[in-house]
Amino acid sequence: MPYLVSEAVGVVDGSATFRWTDSGATLSSQALMHAQVHDKARSSNRYAGLLGWSALDYATMAGGHRSSSVLKTPGVLDTFRTHKPGAAFYQSQVPPSVRPVIAPAFFWDFGPRSPQTGPGPNSLICTNCDKLVVYVGGKHHATVRPDRDQFPHLRYPPAVVNLRLHGTGLPDLRIDGYVGSRKVTSVTMSCNPVRDRLRLRSAGNAIQGDGSDATWVTFRVTDRHGNHRPGASGLVHLSVTGPAVLVGDNPFSLDEAGGVGGVFVRSRPGQTGVVHVSATHQLPGATGRILRASSLRLSVHPPRGRFL
Repeated sequence: MPYLVSEAVGVVDGSATFRWTDSGATLSSQALMHAQVHDKARSSNRYAGLLGWSALDYATMAGGHRSSSVLKTPGVLDTFRTHKPGAAFYQSQVPPSVRPVIAPAFFWDFGPRSPQTGPGPNSLICTNCDKLVVYVGGKHHATVRPDRDQFPHLRYPPAVVNLRLHGTGLPDLRIDGYVGSRKVTSVTMSCNPVRDRLRLRSAGNAIQGDGSDATWVTFRVTDRHGNHRPGASGLVHLSVTGPAVLVGDNPFSLDEAGGVGGVFVRSRPGQTGVVHVSATHQLPGATGRILRASSLRLSVHPPRGRFL
């Protein structure tokens, strides 16, 4: 009889929650557990397959200690469809000919809510490359390969690197990925918050002008290379111009969401044209520094037909 594992990670074992407000170690453990269970499922042809639980965080009145404010958070994507570190494993499970991937399952941050000794000695990097060369502050730190001892059955095992160090001088982290002898991709992470920014992303660039069609817009604080900055807080102020309305909290508090938020942009009935969405975020504290996000541009098209 085929044996299908239908719910793995976040149901019984592992952390009670995987929220952006949880520690970097907790969020990284989600990626590790997904890699471990998929490796086990591939260890025997008696397994018909395995499904991780779950893709997305979701609202529920159930869940007990694994729920927070009626939101259950076992997803590798949050409720705003933003990738958590747990998603890094799934991002890496494609051939490098399709897309070379380097997806660190940790934060590069030495701020007040992060370890002052770095991500730790067993930092997980999900990748489909043959070799990773790691630089800290521009100097060679380590060369690592996929860990086939720990994950012998995965097609593209994660790599493990020792990143137990001190962030004196706020050095950048750079990871170069090689397939064979050819460098195919590179990722840079900054622990210096001076050039952090608020980034906007939309699910689509067009909606129908029927008064009900909508798309979601997410925002989060990142370093200058687009990597998530843990512990971001404060208010995000949004503005929408054009034939659409904003649905959601405005201003939006990042404190409880852990630096990530989202809203919907819904069309106005019978109106078409161009919609601009922009956002600003004032950092808490005495500096009052404001992070500005580039505006998003959406199109509202005439409706294709009438709904019954």
